[in-house]
Amino acid sequence: MLRAEHSLGFTLDAPDSWEAVHDPSPGVALAFLAPEAAAFRPNVVATVGPTTAESGDLGAWQRAAADGLGESVDDFQLLDAEVDEEGFRQLAVYVDAHRSLTLEQWAWRWQRPGLDTLDVTLSATVPTLLYDTMADELATVAASWRSLGEAE
Repeated sequence: MLRAEHSLGFTLDAPDSWEAVHDPSPGVALAFLAPEAAAFRPNVVATVGPTTAESGDLGAWQRAAADGLGESVDDFQLLDAEVDEEGFRQLAVYVDAHRSLTLEQWAWRWQRPGLDTLDVTLSATVPTLLYDTMADELATVAASWRSLGEAE
């Protein structure tokens, strides 16, 4: 496994064949890029930032996230959303450059040990026709999130 440690105090793992990119753009802490598949690089992106008013109400946060995606991508369709006391998960499809993509997101509030609370969203994007074969791999990457120093 490829393990990436981020200066904000977390680690995330991905398959060895993937590439880790630290701080690729404002608000994006880490991106894992898989080898190209169907002219697209499947990826998992970790955004980490200050808590927002919406994140205090996880259902409102999930709805705001889905609404924001619906306004920013073409043909957005929310397929599934689950909200619990820990955070939320949502699954959606959309179109980009005439290609159908599937997005799975996990989000939660992260209390950094001895520090502040931050909002975390992991967004996994793959070509829709590959989602079924990659879903378990994406979920494994998402489940690997750890605060530095946290036992595995």
